[in-house]
Amino acid sequence: MKILFGLCCLLLVGVNGYAIGDESEEKTTGITPVGIVVYQGGQVNNPAYENDHLRWTQDVLGVLGFKVQLSPRFNSVIAVRGKQWLVFQNPNDFNDDFNFSEVYGSYAVGGTPESPWFNLIGGISNVKYNQDAKHLGEYLLSSGAYSPWLVNNFAFPMYKAMGARVSSRLLDGKIRQDLVLSSERNYQPHGDYSLSYVAGVALGDFIDVGAGISYSRLIPVSWEKLEENIKTRYARDDSGEVIIEDGDTLRYTPRGMKLVARASLDPKVLLPAIPFGPNDLKIYSEIALLGVKNYGTTYDKRSERMPVMFGMHIPTFNCLDIFSFEIEYYNSPYRLIPDINPDAKESVDAFVDRDNWRWALYAKKTLIPGWSVTGLIASDHFRYPYEDGGYFEERMLASTHWHWRFRVTYDLGNSGLSFQ
Repeated sequence: MKILFGLCCLLLVGVNGYAIGDESEEKTTGITPVGIVVYQGGQVNNPAYENDHLRWTQDVLGVLGFKVQLSPRFNSVIAVRGKQWLVFQNPNDFNDDFNFSEVYGSYAVGGTPESPWFNLIGGISNVKYNQDAKHLGEYLLSSGAYSPWLVNNFAFPMYKAMGARVSSRLLDGKIRQDLVLSSERNYQPHGDYSLSYVAGVALGDFIDVGAGISYSRLIPVSWEKLEENIKTRYARDDSGEVIIEDGDTLRYTPRGMKLVARASLDPKVLLPAIPFGPNDLKIYSEIALLGVKNYGTTYDKRSERMPVMFGMHIPTFNCLDIFSFEIEYYNSPYRLIPDINPDAKESVDAFVDRDNWRWALYAKKTLIPGWSVTGLIASDHFRYPYEDGGYFEERMLASTHWHWRFRVTYDLGNSGLSFQ
């Protein structure tokens, strides 16, 4: 973690110095305050855990910071987030924390400042490769490999990456590429580095396709911890015997290769002039493989590590900003706990086949400039933070278990910030 922080600081200082020393283009500077205030709440209905039934959830969040333009090619964002939430296990207790929402520097390389060949970005920034997905999906970065767990965050369908990124947007954004070196912030083992590449291409206004690959936890922060972590992770055959490969016991780790593919269609271009909203009628899908390699009978079927999502933006003819319905099929028998040793199959046998289908109905409406409301009804991979801020077991273990959420947002000056 300290190494990554140091590298990010060096990158910020380096591109800052290069930007200030670049006399080839007229400099423009400025500091813009940015901020968001959010109140959100909701309720859990028919969950797998009886004590959670009708449990109220509530959060108050705020982000305050600055966007700094040091030259036409260099800009940075520094934004601090504060959050107070109702502790899920104790409805009479609130907890709070403060951290960075976004803190990064970005330098535009080549081309023009408005249309560079690519941007070098270092720090904590948000990465989103599926622009249509509003709640489900975004599997490549926001998931595990072994165990192949998933997580959904209300109104935050993206990944917060801490590290370095090369981001390219060519031909007015029709060709998009991101190379991301990120350090794990949320789940154990903390600090491990993952290397990911994702690309997308818009073929006219009708179809948009993309694909990506991620080597999850490619570089462990502590090899000693990794070795200790895998001592009990034996891969076994059908008879339960430990598998020997190349003369040694075959073990598995949280490390693994993940793949993703996605596509979206916008049939509005084929229809007569009707006053659709910009997102109306879009149909989209995403599929992933969370762990390419099989390990004995523990992880023996790739089909059990392949979530697939379909979605549609339901037409509202500009009455709403967005109104989407998404559905997911994931035939996984695992407990899906992002733990340091998540190798157990589903412990509640009654729910093994009942949680294969997930769904989400999402809506957002801008009331007046700066003010918006967001709503969600979903049976998803909902995990609520415990007292220490960590996320553990899913609360919905069947498609009939669901929850609803709402959010009221005030965005100071259309900051464009996104946070969870």
